Amino acid sequence: MALRIQRRVRGPPAGRPERWLNWVVRQRTTHRVIGTLQATVRADRRRASVAYLFAPQYWGRGYAAESLTAILAALRDQYGISEFEARVDARNDRSIRLLERLGFESVRTVPHAEYLSGAWGDEHVFRLRAGGPVARGERPATTRGRRTPRLRPPAAHGV
Repeated sequence: MALRIQRRVRGPPAGRPERWLNWVVRQRTTHRVIGTLQATVRADRRRASVAYLFAPQYWGRGYAAESLTAILAALRDQYGISEFEARVDARNDRSIRLLERLGFESVRTVPHAEYLSGAWGDEHVFRLRAGGPVARGERPATTRGRRTPRLRPPAAHGV
């Protein structure tokens, strides 16, 4: 895990014209780290890929929706991103439903994209373009009226 974090902090390999942004999500009451979010801002600064990972005991509590909504808004406002992409294992029903609630649309499926938990799995590619619910700044129902935090992207190498 430490090597993976060190690699992310260094940023993309030399010659890759993109910016890697990483966030840690902490629970408000305990300040315990409960997840991470990542974004890769493409060189054209119009597109970004996003990813998230939360500890299983925090699934289904709205943390991913709240955090992803904040990241998408920050990327839109601070980088002018107009198109977002997310990839999800086809077996991950919760993440698929979350992306759909946030306005992402499935655009294709990549067969046998990843070897996970002892089996090859397909991967769905989702996109959200400017004008979708989160791209317009609307909050998904899962935030239950909570204030979506304003986030600053961390200093990163690249673009």
